[in-house]
Amino acid sequence: MKREYPDRPVVAVGAVMIHDGRALIVERAAPPRKGEWTVPGGVLELGETLRQGAEREVLEETGLVVEAGEVLEVVDSIYPDSRGGTEYHYVLIDFLCRVISGEAEARSDVSRVRWIRPEELGTMPLIGKTEQVIAKGFARSSPSGFVVRRARERDADEILACLGAAFEPYREFYSREAFEDTTLTRETVYSRLSDMSVFVAQDASGEVIGTIGCKMVDCEEGHLRGMAVRSGWQGRGVAEQLLRVAESELRARGCQRLTLDTTAPLKRAMRFYERNGYRPSGKVGDYHGMPLFEYVKALRGRSD
Repeated sequence: MKREYPDRPVVAVGAVMIHDGRALIVERAAPPRKGEWTVPGGVLELGETLRQGAEREVLEETGLVVEAGEVLEVVDSIYPDSRGGTEYHYVLIDFLCRVISGEAEARSDVSRVRWIRPEELGTMPLIGKTEQVIAKGFARSSPSGFVVRRARERDADEILACLGAAFEPYREFYSREAFEDTTLTRETVYSRLSDMSVFVAQDASGEVIGTIGCKMVDCEEGHLRGMAVRSGWQGRGVAEQLLRVAESELRARGCQRLTLDTTAPLKRAMRFYERNGYRPSGKVGDYHGMPLFEYVKALRGRSD
């Protein structure tokens, strides 16, 4: 079957490989996505199973021998032309694959290969849903069952849902204005994504289960805001991982002093911050009619 202007959708396979805490991505060397980054993969050949196709494509494109496991995602990949026709139409099945042997190198249809860590998701120009699929792979491969990655604008609704769920038990202790400012609105969530570096924790199903924002306020001081973890994931290391990633982000920017603010109802959060080196500064502000307590931590050294 021809790939350009096909008579029907073309079946293709993709491979997400997580190895030593990193995922492999490749730069395409041929149309329709020449010069763009994605996971290894290609069109299924006659007589092979989906998993065999994924394993073959990885070997041909990167030199790695892998074993294809569970299906991570099924994606429609449709490319209309300028006249309203369909130039390409793929149905792509992405598999989580285990590396058996070999060293990754650029081979057929690939110009470059690169291993990336979860924190780099959101910084690479990945094709379509590649970022979400890789994040699922990280989460499925992690003993903790989740992965922390950089948030994008498309995560706005999930971030709002996470904040709302995490803070709902405290609604009665907040003024109306304070609760809205804490859980955000459609407008203010986009402002936060624009103004701050926002990270999310995502579980193996793709749901956002935690979030945090951070930014530099001057050349030496950074600020954290908007830490939230869904109740079912509290006490399972999500908050610690979010905090570690945010601190590493700011440390890499030269941050030496880190601040955050919290409110009286969040006793558990206060204990968490104190366990992680934060101390009350003694500064108490007004947060829509509620006392707002500042915590401070000195950051030393560089991130890993």
